[in-house]
Amino acid sequence: MTKQKYIHHHPSQSDNDENTHDWYHRYNEFTRQAVDTQLVWKKLKYPDIPYGEHTTKQGHYYPHILPQSKWQSNIYPDTKSSMLHYAQEEKVFINQQKNNLLSSQICCFNFLYIFRENREYARTILGPLLPHVREITDIQFEDTGPKGCTAWLGEPPGGGRGYCRTSADVAVYWIDQEERSRVTYVEWKYTETTFGPCGGYKSKTNHHPEICEKLNIEDYSARNCYLCNGNSEYQKRRYWEHLEMNQKCQSQLILNRLKSIRGCPFRGPLNQLMRLTLLADYTQQDARYDHVDVVVLYFSRTQDLFRLPYHLSRAAHKNVVDLWQSTLTDPDRFRAVTVEEMLKAYDRSPDSELKYWRNYIRERYDV
Repeated sequence: MTKQKYIHHHPSQSDNDENTHDWYHRYNEFTRQAVDTQLVWKKLKYPDIPYGEHTTKQGHYYPHILPQSKWQSNIYPDTKSSMLHYAQEEKVFINQQKNNLLSSQICCFNFLYIFRENREYARTILGPLLPHVREITDIQFEDTGPKGCTAWLGEPPGGGRGYCRTSADVAVYWIDQEERSRVTYVEWKYTETTFGPCGGYKSKTNHHPEICEKLNIEDYSARNCYLCNGNSEYQKRRYWEHLEMNQKCQSQLILNRLKSIRGCPFRGPLNQLMRLTLLADYTQQDARYDHVDVVVLYFSRTQDLFRLPYHLSRAAHKNVVDLWQSTLTDPDRFRAVTVEEMLKAYDRSPDSELKYWRNYIRERYDV
């Protein structure tokens, strides 16, 4: 690929310094391809929008970031008004990266929000995620589970859907061919290189991260966990409690099957998968639902997402998905499906009314 020159300072400054575009070359191949695709799309659709300032790096401007005042240009035009109204009414938090063309949350909305109002075609496009689907009854974004789930998980007050909560990017409520009521929680990934790690492990206020690195699952006490020790309202998580004690859920074998790992197995990418599994466990206890599972939806060209970090390599599994499936009572309750599989299912039977959306997705995300 031809080396490209992008700047991360204000666009009015000189671009003679080689370091001004090092950020681009620090990305992996797929992310660089995604940046290139997004910039071609931006030049075609919004040629006059200037570079935007990075949310957390004042004074640093990037070509794939929009100015904050223009962030809504990041949303698929035909659903923008409805999606913003939905987010406001349902108190769905739109994260601070909303003006980044690589935003995973915005990517998810652009792909799937339109199917909230086109559920017949939702059944087609989501078919690869939903085995033997008969009817889709609802699609929600940043779903935090049934009432009471947040307290059951022991998560802190002041959060919401998509903010300081265990939230599924998408929750699909559906009926299968056997008339069973089901929920599928979807974790959407775009250019991410890993699943979400434990915030407590790397927290500046955690003065003893060595506890996380050295603990032994077999004699571990949740009192030692930074997020579970109860010293503040932010440290009353009940994750370990449910992993150790809940005998009715799919999590019951997790700890036993992670014994070979040195230190807390959840300080890295298994943290997000563990929390989504507990979200599914709690939902499974709701009498309204017969079956609850979790699906990772990702781009096939992504790199590093499923790679095992060093501290998990002793588990002797080929990737994160393989490892996590091995810990569950029913491995089918956690699966990974590519965005390309999903789109192929739709393309076999497209709808003329959604032609503009399909072209937008093709141009914007190169799929």
